[in-house]
Amino acid sequence: MSKKILLLTIPIIVILIGCLTALCFITDDTVNEVYVRHINTAEKRLSEGDYQGAITYYQKAIDADKTQESPYICIADIYYYNMNDLRSAIKTLELGIQNANTENLRSKLKLFEQYLDQQSPTDAADNKLKSDTPKGTMDIALVDTFAAFSFEKYSEKYTVSQEQYLNGVYTVRYLNLGVLFSYDETGGDKLIDSSTGKPYKWAMPSKIEVDDISTLIYGLSEGVGESEIKSIGADDIKTAFDKTLNKNLMTFKYKNCKFTVECDENGNILESNCYNSIVPEASANKSEKIKVSGKIVNVENASPISGATLVFRSGKNNRSGDAVLTIESPDGSYNADLEPGDYTVEVSANGYNKEYFDLYVSNTGSPIEKDFSVSRSLGSGQIRIVLEWGESPSDLDSHLVGTTGDGTTVDVSFTNKTVSNSSGVIAQLDVDDQSGFGPETITLSDTSGDFTYRVHRYFGFGSLATSGATVKVYTSDSSQPTIISVPDSVSGDWWDVFRIVNGQIVDINGAVS
Repeated sequence: MSKKILLLTIPIIVILIGCLTALCFITDDTVNEVYVRHINTAEKRLSEGDYQGAITYYQKAIDADKTQESPYICIADIYYYNMNDLRSAIKTLELGIQNANTENLRSKLKLFEQYLDQQSPTDAADNKLKSDTPKGTMDIALVDTFAAFSFEKYSEKYTVSQEQYLNGVYTVRYLNLGVLFSYDETGGDKLIDSSTGKPYKWAMPSKIEVDDISTLIYGLSEGVGESEIKSIGADDIKTAFDKTLNKNLMTFKYKNCKFTVECDENGNILESNCYNSIVPEASANKSEKIKVSGKIVNVENASPISGATLVFRSGKNNRSGDAVLTIESPDGSYNADLEPGDYTVEVSANGYNKEYFDLYVSNTGSPIEKDFSVSRSLGSGQIRIVLEWGESPSDLDSHLVGTTGDGTTVDVSFTNKTVSNSSGVIAQLDVDDQSGFGPETITLSDTSGDFTYRVHRYFGFGSLATSGATVKVYTSDSSQPTIISVPDSVSGDWWDVFRIVNGQIVDINGAVS
């Protein structure tokens, strides 16, 4: 049943009952909206390196809903990983357990308490181990980071101080970390996105080098040998002379990392600035291919189209390079096995515009579903507007309002899908999607006049600013659509996207690609 019918036919008594029910839940809905808004702001501040600002908004989210575990964990991570304040991190987790008491909070607190047991009672900020800690004890938090963090994770947590890409190797340093990370493609692993010159989000470092090994291994002043390394749970411990480096080296495995550290002829690690190399086991980067599937749909009716061809090329906006995969789709569906990374997907079909789509394949191992919506060629003077978005909010609506050159009023949306005059259809809502993602399509056949295209958040959790909404604008004189992305500055439930003045797109509100 369409939304128009629902709006016009609901009995008055049901409306009254609904209103009474809404009164019971309006507070919770408002809480959810406030909570999400503060979380979104906190994440934005964190991505900008504004750690105190992020903490402030995570705390505001807690004030809105103290039962959610996420903001407590995020604040604790910022205190520890970005601000070297372990005790504040522990206090935050203790508060979280009082209010939410989830397994994740308890596990995180237990881990951080272990870190505290290893730190100096006089200065936790400098991350030095206690004098009574056994020799060979390692900074578990730092090792855990080395073992688990991808390039994306490091980029989220730390601020870059120095980076370089040279001869197939990308190296990077982060502020206040004292570590050099290398991503090396010379061995054949594809780790670097050629379009950005940076590692893919999922890529793990090929090698990690610590400036001062004493920040990682305690007790170097007295010498740390095989027995001390073995006592912490390391295995596969070996010492040997390396002719290439002309150094004695100790190698061992610990917490999913392989360590190589310079030692003396007796197998003791002594110097804080000695040669070292840490290789996360995951850094082999031999990622299995990810299954990607979906449909190629007509934007006018959201139905699969037959006879489409999909060409996959590596990298973003790569429209002419060699194809890594070509698929013929007789029924409008496709299945592909792709290595993690960025791709440009070319979609073509007889009678439709050839279009290009960016596709990011993550290294999570989970299958990906991705539909591609394409438009048939337009008649002279026509404009087609296609709205697409993410999973939430579940229902965004397209609205086109204005007046034609002959004075006909146009107001097209789900409540009034078609506007006509004596010459025929002026504008119509071709597709009204109500379950997320889109497409939601309006076609304007008479472009003379002045019109405004707007997007309304009709229903669902989340905001317009975080919806991932994009608007594709097709014109009869261009083979490719103009794509407009929702700006972060949008607030409330309406986004005024652009105007059409006598066929020209003006007053665009959003990033254009």
